[in-house]
Amino acid sequence: KKVPEAKQILANYLKAIGGEAKLSEIQTLQPKAKMTIRGLGVGGTMTMSYGTGGKFKQAMELEGVGTEEAGSDGTTVWTNSAITGAKLLEGTMAEQLKLRGIPFPIAQYTKFFEKIECIGVEKFDGVECYVIKSTKANWKPVFDYFEISTGLQRGSKETLATDQGEFDATSTFKDYRDINGIKYPFSNV
Repeated sequence: KKVPEAKQILANYLKAIGGEAKLSEIQTLQPKAKMTIRGLGVGGTMTMSYGTGGKFKQAMELEGVGTEEAGSDGTTVWTNSAITGAKLLEGTMAEQLKLRGIPFPIAQYTKFFEKIECIGVEKFDGVECYVIKSTKANWKPVFDYFEISTGLQRGSKETLATDQGEFDATSTFKDYRDINGIKYPFSNV
């Protein structure tokens, strides 16, 4: 079965969540969430603040651990951890954090990745999805899963660089709800 080109799948996703014009109207965004880190049994709350020009701040209050923060002024990327202390980031860790510091990172994929391709169809969380593989030098591939029936992103798999080494992260996106013309996943497991 022939699959669409990756750029068409990404365009369909952006249209499904509200369209590029609607997304470009957003100047600031401040989502808050309860979170659990699977496998570690640690929970808490997370607050993100997104601005323009690559500015963002992420704060996680983790039960029994303390506060973990990360952010960027648009140029410099930093973390402040209850475990490892404050530090400036460079290289892959900084680039990955910059990408996660964008409210709708898929809209910026062509600026971050050197190659983006649809590699086929797979079930993700029980749903038929197109699989997009995005690659960049010095990064392990990022795999994003887009529902064939709706165009919405169902999940992602990536390898994150951290002070403690690399770890694999899988996210599942569900329960999309419309807020002012843009659909957001209210469940990110």
